[in-house]
Amino acid sequence: MKNTKLLLTLLTLFLFTGIGFSQSAKVQQKAADKVEEMNTMIVSINPDAALSVEQKEKIEALNVEKMMGVRKIKKSEATEEEKEVKRKALIKEISQKINKEILTKEQRQAKKEARAALSND
Repeated sequence: MKNTKLLLTLLTLFLFTGIGFSQSAKVQQKAADKVEEMNTMIVSINPDAALSVEQKEKIEALNVEKMMGVRKIKKSEATEEEKEVKRKALIKEISQKINKEILTKEQRQAKKEARAALSND
């Protein structure tokens, strides 16, 4: 009986651990995809302004932080209006960190031009 309980406990633990890692891996992959999308936009305007490996890592970490923060906000007990305000504030904060602390002036300009070109299409 003790062995059965132990086995069930371990099985449950592994199940929940696996779920947690798979969600984390999905978030990590989405963040990496967003970084590559940003790099592609920048390079399409200025090939010399490509993101460095270090920049990609920093931006990916901030994107993970943003996604996890948005997920936490969605699960909160706040009203829909409050959630939207918090979500927008978080996105703005992360975007400002990326633009001011990580991207160079040339990269910001290339990103801006690429977005403008996309919106004109």
